[in-house]
Amino acid sequence: MKPAILATDPGDVTQNWVLFGSQRTLLRGEEGDMLAWEQAVLDAQEHYSKKAGLVCIIESFIMYPGVTKLYQRFWTAENIGVMQYICAREQIPVVFQKPGERKIISDDFLKIKGLWVKNQHIRQALKHALVYQKREAAGRA
Repeated sequence: MKPAILATDPGDVTQNWVLFGSQRTLLRGEEGDMLAWEQAVLDAQEHYSKKAGLVCIIESFIMYPGVTKLYQRFWTAENIGVMQYICAREQIPVVFQKPGERKIISDDFLKIKGLWVKNQHIRQALKHALVYQKREAAGRA
């Protein structure tokens, strides 16, 4: 049995995530603060740890020279660090994906599959989960 997937599009204040069950069925997509994200992780782990486990997919954050401003607080990077800590504490494997990796999944594809959601950031998390599933199916997860 495959592990459940919790894929996240991290942000400055709100975190956006989707949860796929071990049968690769989309269970929910949510938006919330870091405490809500942690609770989603703990709930999913409690439900799936005795079955197939859980893997957390997180969109990475890269600061590019010339794009970032000096003396700017990078909340997204800090939030990703908190996510890594929570996953390490709970012994949940983490897979990072670059933001551009999700672009192989189009909005049209989501609409055809009946997975399209209005919230752009939940949609981005959904695309990361689908990229992971595609790689998993090809043996490259």
